[in-house]
Amino acid sequence: TFVGHSVIESGADKGDGEAFRKMHGVSEQTPLLTVLPGSRTSEIDRLLPIFGETVRLLQGKHPDLRLVVPTVAHLKDRVRQETSAWGVPVAIVESEQDKYDAFAASDAALACSGTVALELALARLPAVIAYKLNALTVFLFRHLIRVKYVNLVNIMHDEMAVPELLQSDCTPAKLADAIETLLSDKAARKKQIARLETAAKWLSCGAQLPSECAAEAVLSAVAPPVVLQVLPALVTGGVERGTVETAAALVKAGFRAIVASEGGPMAAQIEAAGGMHITLPLASKNPLTILMNARRLSKIIREHKVDIVHARSRAPAWSAWLAAKETGALFVTTFHNAYGAKSALKRRYNSAMAKGRRIIAISDFVADYAKRTYGVSKDILTVVPRGVDIDTFAPDKVEPGRVAALRKAWDLEGPGFAILLPGRFSRWKGHSVLIEALKQMDRRDVVCVFAGGGKDSAYGHELAAEIAEKGLKNNVRIVDACDDMPAAYLAADVVVVPSTRPEGFGRVVIEAQAMGVPVVASGHGGAKETVIQSKTGWLTPPGDARALAQALETVLALPAAERQTYAVRARAHIRDHFTTASTTSKTLEIYRDLLQNRAK
Repeated sequence: TFVGHSVIESGADKGDGEAFRKMHGVSEQTPLLTVLPGSRTSEIDRLLPIFGETVRLLQGKHPDLRLVVPTVAHLKDRVRQETSAWGVPVAIVESEQDKYDAFAASDAALACSGTVALELALARLPAVIAYKLNALTVFLFRHLIRVKYVNLVNIMHDEMAVPELLQSDCTPAKLADAIETLLSDKAARKKQIARLETAAKWLSCGAQLPSECAAEAVLSAVAPPVVLQVLPALVTGGVERGTVETAAALVKAGFRAIVASEGGPMAAQIEAAGGMHITLPLASKNPLTILMNARRLSKIIREHKVDIVHARSRAPAWSAWLAAKETGALFVTTFHNAYGAKSALKRRYNSAMAKGRRIIAISDFVADYAKRTYGVSKDILTVVPRGVDIDTFAPDKVEPGRVAALRKAWDLEGPGFAILLPGRFSRWKGHSVLIEALKQMDRRDVVCVFAGGGKDSAYGHELAAEIAEKGLKNNVRIVDACDDMPAAYLAADVVVVPSTRPEGFGRVVIEAQAMGVPVVASGHGGAKETVIQSKTGWLTPPGDARALAQALETVLALPAAERQTYAVRARAHIRDHFTTASTTSKTLEIYRDLLQNRAK
């Protein structure tokens, strides 16, 4: 884990140059050179005489040149004795603060190679680096050193950002020329300062101090970060699946994963992935229950030392936001849709999703809604599309027997074509649009399956009556929700998503493409971002039964070779852009960024 370099905390960039010049009687116009001959006796022996000759050469062009030489206590007398013969006014300083004040006051530096090069970078002081070793050491080092440079700034940039003159190049004439360039060439000074600026940024770990980052890294290793996801229930749906997938990814990455909801069949998947599920009445919209849930969540946050609370639905978001405020936990939300907001009260209710310190939108369509409706800043908003598990939704991973069993259960074993409309029974899912399209197609060789449960609901009975009225009883099957969706897609010749209102994303659209099955969807909402028209699927105007019928006729007429080309292209499209791994990776990246910058 990179935690930054300790030099960031040295104070090298906090010097008071004006005070230093005033204290030592150096005017603003007088050139001031900081000379750093090293802190070892051997370095002083080799470099100080060379530096003295360098200063004498510079004095020829700069008669008013002044020097400051930072040193350490045990070398101070030796340095004073040597520099007194240079014929240039020299200020010798010992303390770190005086050294950093000198950096801020100086025009350039001549330095022995070492950690001081990083201090100079932090101070943005243009410098020339010098060093000289005995011949035997150089001979040995040539067989060991694998870097082109010795100055860490140059190593970071992989270029000679700061001149370094070593061994035979470490001569008074070459050093004087390099220093003169920094004193007289504004472009050269500006270029090096820019490189030092970049190096200083690379040495940091953001707004936190390296010691703080190091402490966090240690604490994270001892006590892994804890993320609590909250949602109404874990029955079925894209939000629920995303929660389970994120919990599994958290556990795999070394986090602790907790999910709070009213429960449901998918709660067992949280436990199976190594997470913890806590049952709370989070589906309730009752204000009193929301307040009680806030208290319950606060207790959970404190008991389990939760770092991040991630709300995935509006009612739980209010409880989670209140709990996060009380406990200091980081709060994240996910906009899963462009929620209807016809009244001010409804907009207020929906605004819980805009209260996150970081906000996730599952598509550009949803992100635009969040920015437009709630003024969510793009600085805290990240688009993280939903993904599909391409190892599960893979045609070659589905045994033929699974597909055959479904086709038999759905009475699709005869010749002809099968159309699948999966999803829960809701009016906006577009069942009636597809029924009308089938009526217009007037084909006996087409059978359509509505798979999603709800056939015994009031809406299910309405659909059955509509199907009978249009003479399509032999063409439409209404079946329960399917637990084997990969096989369900392969049991169909085409998948239809004819929603009449825009969906925030739409998992069915990407799952069908991942399986290589042609998909026809309404051209609005998230589908416009996941389907490449006529390349990986077909988009039709919402509610337009005639256009839907035409698109279906086009798909059903595709020759086998074209269907195969489509399948390959569609699977590649999903693999490159919409995978579960990508979704969870981006989500965990947001968590890590929040944890690293939580002090901001």
